[in-house]
Amino acid sequence: MSLQLTDAKKKSLVALVKTHHELHHSRFPFAKYPVEPLEVWRQQFADPATIEADTLRAALSWSCGKWQQSSHYPYKKLHLTVISHWKNFVEQYIPEPPFVISYWTDLLGKGEYAFNTVAFLTHLLCSEQIELTDSRSVKGMNDLLTEAELPDECVELEDVAISVEHYTHFYRQLLPKTQSILGDQASLKLGRFLFAYGYRDVLSKVAESSPNQPEPIITVLD
Repeated sequence: MSLQLTDAKKKSLVALVKTHHELHHSRFPFAKYPVEPLEVWRQQFADPATIEADTLRAALSWSCGKWQQSSHYPYKKLHLTVISHWKNFVEQYIPEPPFVISYWTDLLGKGEYAFNTVAFLTHLLCSEQIELTDSRSVKGMNDLLTEAELPDECVELEDVAISVEHYTHFYRQLLPKTQSILGDQASLKLGRFLFAYGYRDVLSKVAESSPNQPEPIITVLD
């Protein structure tokens, strides 16, 4: 059953977003996740048969905060698996989240890194149906729900399909209520806040040791 938040639950959650968003959004690693490439890839992946290996490699590197760098080692094997199986995937492709999730989960297995890779591919290929998310964003959602005394609305990471659908419903129900708080680019800011809130233990330590880098302005993708 899909998540359905009552007005009272939304009110509690929005109050928490208002309390926490400035601090945690400011700690989001903007330099690692520039938005311009993502917007281009969303358009390109609408036709997965046209995606070349270099584009696929760049997008996957972005998803783990290593755009234009070598993939982080725990992700490297997963990314190579995606690239090597892309042609076969395209030949069978059905533009629906259940197919995308099932195909890549069967190949990549379970665990946080596989979860993040599958969730990212599902968003790129089905962005109208599934929001951008990963394990840290789902944790941010769960932590907000727990703080709002709504633990029964939390979701486990083990099932990618359930988690990304649950997050999408949560995000899309909360977004209209947070527009006045987040202002311009609220849709981008809410996602980044949830990521940073779920990753706050790490990001708070990073903030203590080094200043956050601004988001780069990108005009041409390599």
